[in-house]
Amino acid sequence: MLSGDRAGKPIEIVPRLKNYLKKFDFRVATLETALGEYEDIDSVKNVRGEVAVWSKYGDLDKLKALNIDAVSLANNHSCDCGVESMLKMIERLHYGGVQCIGAGKNNIEAMQPAVFEKDGETIAIVGCCKDDPYALGTLHFATATEGGLYRLDEKVIVPQIMELKRQYTFVAVVVHWGVEHMWLPENNDVAIAKKMIDAGADMIVGGHPHHIQPMVTYKKRPIYYSLGNFHFPDFCLDKVSNTYYPDEEEFMKLPSFSWMYAEKRNFPMHYFWKYYGRLGMISEVNLSKDGVTAGKSFSIYKNGCLSKSKCSLWHRITLRFFSALVGNKHSNKINHGIWKLRSVFENRVLSLFSKKYTFFKHMNSHNY
Repeated sequence: MLSGDRAGKPIEIVPRLKNYLKKFDFRVATLETALGEYEDIDSVKNVRGEVAVWSKYGDLDKLKALNIDAVSLANNHSCDCGVESMLKMIERLHYGGVQCIGAGKNNIEAMQPAVFEKDGETIAIVGCCKDDPYALGTLHFATATEGGLYRLDEKVIVPQIMELKRQYTFVAVVVHWGVEHMWLPENNDVAIAKKMIDAGADMIVGGHPHHIQPMVTYKKRPIYYSLGNFHFPDFCLDKVSNTYYPDEEEFMKLPSFSWMYAEKRNFPMHYFWKYYGRLGMISEVNLSKDGVTAGKSFSIYKNGCLSKSKCSLWHRITLRFFSALVGNKHSNKINHGIWKLRSVFENRVLSLFSKKYTFFKHMNSHNY
């Protein structure tokens, strides 16, 4: 949930989407941003050349505009302004009536679920983040004495789910995992997802790849491996890959690309999401004593507006195709093969027709 791509230009959420979200009893999201100011950015991110994502304090009001009831902070950007800033964000969220999961002042607090009740039935929702520095970068995990995120650990999450299932009617897990821009989940994520369902979880919702991935059912329980992006607009990066919000005049001077290459770039830029980075999947899950039913809708960010996608049928067909490949022993090779073909097509073909795909040419001529 970024503030927008420049000062004074927040994205518009169309009324139809707001009204659609109102129909649910509870709405839970991943809040993949830090809260603070440019000066607060974690210096560790800068040293490692990682993208730091932060939003302005007033942007938390957007959660209420979308009727969000709870957010997971178990992700690789909630601590981008430091752990203390993340803990202050939790206080602000609680004050605004939004429950937080997946992070806290110690590991006990980070493991606590958000609990909702309706018609005598209860649901406990926990949030956790995979410990994968290669795919997720710098992560601050909570310990017995230090604040941070809830680390996804099979030896911890499985018995916790079993205990929560004894206390509550339903249990859900929101997990941050996977590799960015890929169509398929990692096979080790598929394996632990099944173990969480075996332990009693009624649904699992994943994120991090910034790309929709298949929703599959296992033992009649839904697993959404990645919902893609929702309120995550295009953004601007300084020379060391910190997001920032330039004024209109400065913004118009920035080059705009679909690549960022944080480790080697040495110029500020405007990053624009390609189509599947603009696409989000909204999980629709009905939990009742008669069973669990799951569906999905799609959102799209385009021209500064967030709305429901008009290409729902195409996205359903595409995801149905890829769902048959989930857990396949060659899925990792398929992922990287698709990524490589797409990269070659963009850099060799699309770059001939649009400057937005000439990132590497620009980098070679402007870095020093």
